[in-house]
Amino acid sequence: MQNNDTEQLYYLFERVIKLKFNRAFVLCDDIGIHPGQNHMLSFLYKHEGQSQKQIADMINIKPSTVTIMIKKMEKANLVKRIPDEMDQRVIRVYLSDEGRIICKKLLEVNNQIQEECLKDFDEQEIEELHKLLSKVKNNLEQFEDEKLFKEKMQKHMECHHGAKEEDN
Repeated sequence: MQNNDTEQLYYLFERVIKLKFNRAFVLCDDIGIHPGQNHMLSFLYKHEGQSQKQIADMINIKPSTVTIMIKKMEKANLVKRIPDEMDQRVIRVYLSDEGRIICKKLLEVNNQIQEECLKDFDEQEIEELHKLLSKVKNNLEQFEDEKLFKEKMQKHMECHHGAKEEDN
């Protein structure tokens, strides 16, 4: 592939990701949540009763970020924190009734975005796109180094935000 083609493909990837994020932002705002809450709410919808540490590990975000997100979602009456019956030091996170309603709306939002993205595709093109994107994902996973990413992200946060973030 020529260099110019590679640059255009890279730009296209970036543009698709940005457009998808923008669309998700608008639709999530319409139902009263921030798009960043989508992933955690979807996870809790499938795996209620997890500890905050388990949530952080499973959706791959810092425990301190999970704590902040959970507090905001609790304030918005989307989740509730309940001490574990066996170990009172562990707090389990559950969806509230409102949280379950929002999760059902989120499923509709996610389906709507997928339909909008694929509206001019036939079944064969969708299968081919899935196959090609899976290849891209598999290629990138070969180079994924989560520990190195976290170290570099910490360095970035210290450099650009002044203070070192503490993990809970």
